Amino acid sequence: MKITLKPVRHGTPLILEKSGDVLNVNGVAYDFSALPDGATYPRVEQANGDDVIASDGSAVLNLPFPFAGDITREGGELHVILCLPHDSSAPEETKFPAPITVTVDGPITLPPHSIEDFAV
Repeated sequence: MKITLKPVRHGTPLILEKSGDVLNVNGVAYDFSALPDGATYPRVEQANGDDVIASDGSAVLNLPFPFAGDITREGGELHVILCLPHDSSAPEETKFPAPITVTVDGPITLPPHSIEDFAV
């Protein structure tokens, strides 16, 4: 799984965990196992939380914050774009994050939310 991070000022830190093609985001599980190779789930956010059906009849997932882009599978690897919340004291590695490649299941280490988190 390849995760691209987009930094954004936000008070709630991001907590991620991977289990196969399931990405747990702040306690909510998103299962992308049905996404075939070469396909895309376009990101759409609806106020009512319902999934959307695109004009071509394909399903579009309702992906709320912190999802920040489409979910794709290329060469068998999931590609996910997420907002990376941080506060005003976040270190440079958080404000300018590198993409993360996750190859094992379990908690995903992210850049610290604030300089206080960095010191821990």
